[in-house]
Amino acid sequence: MAAAYCGPVEEGERIVQPLRELAEPVVDASGPWPWLGLQSGFDAIFPKGELRYWKSRELGELSDEAIGEILEFAGRRPSPLTDIVIWHHGGAMSRVGETETAYGGRDAQFLVTAEANWTDPAQNDEAITWARAVWDAMERFSTGGVYLNFPGLGEEKEALARAGYGENYDRLAALKTKYDPDNLFRMNINIPPAG
Repeated sequence: MAAAYCGPVEEGERIVQPLRELAEPVVDASGPWPWLGLQSGFDAIFPKGELRYWKSRELGELSDEAIGEILEFAGRRPSPLTDIVIWHHGGAMSRVGETETAYGGRDAQFLVTAEANWTDPAQNDEAITWARAVWDAMERFSTGGVYLNFPGLGEEKEALARAGYGENYDRLAALKTKYDPDNLFRMNINIPPAG
């Protein structure tokens, strides 16, 4: 289980303590971490040379039916490195208004991510097909939002960007038009200049 608290160390200790009491941890790396340490904390689990295709959907709730679908897909993962991660959202991020930042979908309580990871290029089609099937299956439970750091290959292009930014998309397109009218910064899930 991974968790992060951004705020006073004493408050973080109090909030994390119940997680420590769930069971005897195999490893307990909790404690104050520098920002860069937190950002790179999982790098060793995802080594260079590993192939990956990750897609996500935001869910308003984690229903029994959605859990059943997740379990069914988990039972037929294309490789032992592959998983389905359920991210619990809420808290401080959900107390910020939808249009106060660029990040959309702040009201979603969960993010479900199909994280296909493999090392043999012969598994490319199988792994990508599995992750897309999870993504497609989660659509009926979804709020419509996605997390753009897990874009797969970005096949959906503008539709994916609109799903990720939600009602902020048009405002961000106007900013892009003002500050990057030639679309120099376009190597991500791009918002092209309005036009």
